[in-house]
Amino acid sequence: MEMSMRYGDGIFADLGCAFLDRVDLSLTEPPRPRPWPLMIEKENKPSFGPKSFHGRYCSGIFTPTGNPFQLRYSKMTHLPLVPHAVLRLDSERSPLTGSELNLAIRSITGKPEKARVAYAEVTWDLLQTYDEVDKHLVSRRARRTERWVNPIDGRRSHYFGRRKSERYVIFYEKPPELAPGVVRLEIRLGSRALRRLKITHPDELMLLRRVDFTDLVSISKLRLSTLVEEKWHRSFWRYFADRQGLDEVARTFPTYYPVPRKEFLRPTPLDAVIRRMQRRLVC
Repeated sequence: MEMSMRYGDGIFADLGCAFLDRVDLSLTEPPRPRPWPLMIEKENKPSFGPKSFHGRYCSGIFTPTGNPFQLRYSKMTHLPLVPHAVLRLDSERSPLTGSELNLAIRSITGKPEKARVAYAEVTWDLLQTYDEVDKHLVSRRARRTERWVNPIDGRRSHYFGRRKSERYVIFYEKPPELAPGVVRLEIRLGSRALRRLKITHPDELMLLRRVDFTDLVSISKLRLSTLVEEKWHRSFWRYFADRQGLDEVARTFPTYYPVPRKEFLRPTPLDAVIRRMQRRLVC
């Protein structure tokens, strides 16, 4: 899978598929002695401290794809749940695949079966306007949402769920100098969320194609004609959705009209697009 030639590194708006932007792997086998085949090291330094259970930190480039990697190894604790090493790969040059992950593990440990998926990001790059998509995003699962503006460049982000939770959604703008008009939707899954989906090994990441993420995030629109008789009431709710976002309306509307969400929310054509892209997930 070659990188996009239209956009900057790590941006795949012309791919037409969902992809894995980042994957963290827990290695239950100690790394082999350096140098590791196919791994170009750019930095290797001590890392043990109050927030680290590993004594060394290494970063560099995985040569077959050009994607960057980070490796924390040299376990410094007897805690049994702490892996011997943690490998992180990012899709800087091309989307991550199971073959790439297995090859990277083989280079470091020689045993691809001795790895467990600890974290994964399912990602969509879309050629859309941030405001137009953001006001239609709805999450049935997230109890907390947060909007954030980067004080340096003004780029906006919208979080659904807590950042430290096992699964949450983030929608944000990409840098306009690299990808004008591109927005990104990400579902971030921790180890417990992945285990519930029966995904523990890199070869099982393809199961993400069939996971129903509708409750976690959807792109919807209001359907009020059969529920709200007064025309000015319907205008009020649409105005509310345009200004505050449909997710806020979805939380408030049942207080006044006690009906299930499926009665007043309908998926948009863009929602069907991201579901189709998910079924074609690059992995």
